[in-house]
Amino acid sequence: MDLESPPGANKKGIMVLVLVFLGLALVAVGAFLVLGKKAGKGNKARVDSSEVTRWCELRQEWAKKVDPLAGDIMVKSVKPADKPELDKLVVQRNVLCQDFARKLRELKPTEPALQEAEIAMVKEGKTRANISVEIDNILSKLDTPESAALRENKNKLESYIKGRIEKGRAAADGEIKAAMAKLGEAACSGIFRGPMTDEGTTGNPFVSWDELELKRSTAMRKFSDRIVELEPLEQYANRIYHEMVRKYRPTLKKCYQKAKAQNPQMSDKLGLRIRLKGSGQVATLGIEWMINRDEKILDCLLETAARWRLPKPDPNQKVVVVTVDFSTF
Repeated sequence: MDLESPPGANKKGIMVLVLVFLGLALVAVGAFLVLGKKAGKGNKARVDSSEVTRWCELRQEWAKKVDPLAGDIMVKSVKPADKPELDKLVVQRNVLCQDFARKLRELKPTEPALQEAEIAMVKEGKTRANISVEIDNILSKLDTPESAALRENKNKLESYIKGRIEKGRAAADGEIKAAMAKLGEAACSGIFRGPMTDEGTTGNPFVSWDELELKRSTAMRKFSDRIVELEPLEQYANRIYHEMVRKYRPTLKKCYQKAKAQNPQMSDKLGLRIRLKGSGQVATLGIEWMINRDEKILDCLLETAARWRLPKPDPNQKVVVVTVDFSTF
């Protein structure tokens, strides 16, 4: 007797085949994803090369040597009496840095991710070095005899340099972090970022971010001290100037016009250096500074300067420099 298939039996068979096919497809996709992950792990393993290991070991070795030395330098930097010892520590640190740079050059890494990390650290070192030079340039203007100029330079330290340090450090940290992340499992911790390590900058001394901030704050104190020191002197100089103009304005104007007529290129401004006797009489008179300097005006002033009577000087301040602007006469 023939067996009859129930209605819809063929459709159920097709559905079974479809489900089997879909199951096989899912298994294939899963296998592909698993193999992909393994391949990814294989790629990370390739980054973990022997040169990356040597690079990490070298950086970690220098962290153990230079970090404690950098800490000693910071301590000595805040004590002026320890400057000879500080200089010795800086020399030691710089010798280590030069040796460090040499070993890195000998390593010659070829791993792209490692090269990127080293380039980021070199860039960070250059940023620190540049900021250090900027602070030195501003600090060199401490000899400026006017407190207004000193305040301007101090303001640069307080705002511009402070911003340079904060932004420079944040940018450098970000670039190094991103570069180190590309090393994946091969990345190492506890490393020393070190000095500049390219050929053009290895002679520069290493300056840490903490040292830069200490250097900036120390420079600010020096400016503040110098401004406080200058203010009484400026007040005295102003007294001398106003008394000189009040009493001897016709003489000053006459000498200026006479010299200007003979030399039209002569500057309208000059810094007049006056050495006073204890009585307030003029002992000597000279030109401290003048654009297109002309001695004729000084010769004219000297004819009457011996008879001038100015405020008596402080025993410790018998020399004063006043700025005379003849364009206001």
